[in-house]
Amino acid sequence: MANRAKKPISPRKRGSPKSSPPDLRIRGPGCARDPGTDSPMLPQPAVFLLDYPLAIGYIMLNGGFLPLNPLLPLFSLAELLMHPIYGLSLAALLALAAVPGRGAGLSAPVRVMTWNIRFDNPADGPDAWPLRREFVQSLLRYHRPEVIGIQEGLIHQVREIAAGLDGYAWCGGGRDDGREAGELCAVFYDSARFDPLENGTFWLSPTPERPSRGWDAELNRICTWARLRDRRTGARFCVFNTHLDHRGVAAREESARLLRERIGFLAGDDPALLIGDFNARPEEAPHAVLTAPQGSGPALCDAWVAPERGRHGPSATFSGFDATRGIVGHRIDWILVCSNVRVLRHAILTDFRDGARFPSDHLPVVADVVLP
Repeated sequence: MANRAKKPISPRKRGSPKSSPPDLRIRGPGCARDPGTDSPMLPQPAVFLLDYPLAIGYIMLNGGFLPLNPLLPLFSLAELLMHPIYGLSLAALLALAAVPGRGAGLSAPVRVMTWNIRFDNPADGPDAWPLRREFVQSLLRYHRPEVIGIQEGLIHQVREIAAGLDGYAWCGGGRDDGREAGELCAVFYDSARFDPLENGTFWLSPTPERPSRGWDAELNRICTWARLRDRRTGARFCVFNTHLDHRGVAAREESARLLRERIGFLAGDDPALLIGDFNARPEEAPHAVLTAPQGSGPALCDAWVAPERGRHGPSATFSGFDATRGIVGHRIDWILVCSNVRVLRHAILTDFRDGARFPSDHLPVVADVVLP
């Protein structure tokens, strides 16, 4: 169910998380399963494979196996700890493994998607929502992003998407009343991986706490945000999903300025992601406002610019429905991240169905990110 917009909260300040002693439970080879969810259990800080009388010369560090030495003969655990060389190396690895939050996120990238799904407009004819709904659902099921921000979804579209996806929860409110009226910028998230902590919706206007239209915008515009906690790593982060006005030039620039301020206010010390349809090209003012080193709130980085493992797909995101025309628009849908969030990959997806029709007039944008 869509949530009501919430009043602003004080910025959250976090202290250092409490460190737990390394889990040295005896465990056999393979990945343990959580009997409640049939999902892999959280990687332990350090686990030795001690099913056998002698210890294997490997240590599992945050989910990956590191060889102490490929030619290391089998030692007992006591011999390893007493060894003048390997005992020191082992102690160092154990100390590294026990550092809370360090390296845990490295093995757990988060796949994030932003997608303008096009509102349900009966005038769209062969591309009307009832004829493409199943394709939208199947695309999401196949690519399985763990955080999804959709734009232009009416309440029945959001509910139908939710009904077609197993294992997701969502939050958001309509732009006309903060509940169900008007388009939503809904945030979906993998409910098996993330715990929801709080969420809200605000308006892109000088009066962000109530339904309103800002500056020279033609329509009410909103941002829905959510604070999530990763069950695998304990990392907290905020995701902000928005849709800037398609006509108001001043409104887009002022909305970008407001978004940056509100991200700083609401996210506090938690890393933040800003995703959405910005109705602007990267060389235009909204992008500059959000990414400039100076300004109120954190400077954001465009995930498209320099992903560590490369980009996939075209360089534009507005396509129209007709795939035979190629990608004729501009890159107006973005994923922006705080400077301490690593971007591994970035993709603009071009899935189309029989008859060469895209599932929306915008292409989905995906990034794999690693939280600090």
